[in-house]
Amino acid sequence: MQTYSNKGVTINAAGIEKHYGGVYIDLQGIDGVEKILKELEFKIATKALGKALVYGVKPLIKAARQNAPVSEKTAWITAHRHVKKGKVTELRRTHKPGDLKKSINYKLLSRYPPAIYVGPGRGSGAKYDAYYGQWVEFGTEKMAAQPYLRPAWDMTKGEVIERISQYIREIIKSIKPQTLRMAA
Repeated sequence: MQTYSNKGVTINAAGIEKHYGGVYIDLQGIDGVEKILKELEFKIATKALGKALVYGVKPLIKAARQNAPVSEKTAWITAHRHVKKGKVTELRRTHKPGDLKKSINYKLLSRYPPAIYVGPGRGSGAKYDAYYGQWVEFGTEKMAAQPYLRPAWDMTKGEVIERISQYIREIIKSIKPQTLRMAA
């Protein structure tokens, strides 16, 4: 896990994880978060910090989508078996060129400490199931790697950190003095 600091705000970022091929960012232990949580109601504070992460990762998502390769195959089908209440069903999904690019988005992982995942959508709940994103990013025995997230992270991490820091500073500035006195 790498730590980045920007004008009093420290952010932990795991970078690219080989298991799922995504970027994980959390706000655990950052300067200012403890103050926000003490001064504001817990639910409001954690929601605001989650919004800071979402606001911050927008450039990363845009860059990753621009970098993502598009397959030359017309389409291919995968089948997934689901067992629900004792019934086995088979879900067939058609993957089209550009699905990886379209699937790149964010997912808030937890409210406290606030954490976010940026990478390809996976699973039956994802609109575009790009379960193969990690194979594209890191390669396989039979396929060369075509990194798209690592270059996007390297290119935008400064902007992402700045945007998250800026949003958190705005939250801290917006705390009214009356709120501070009531919390004490």
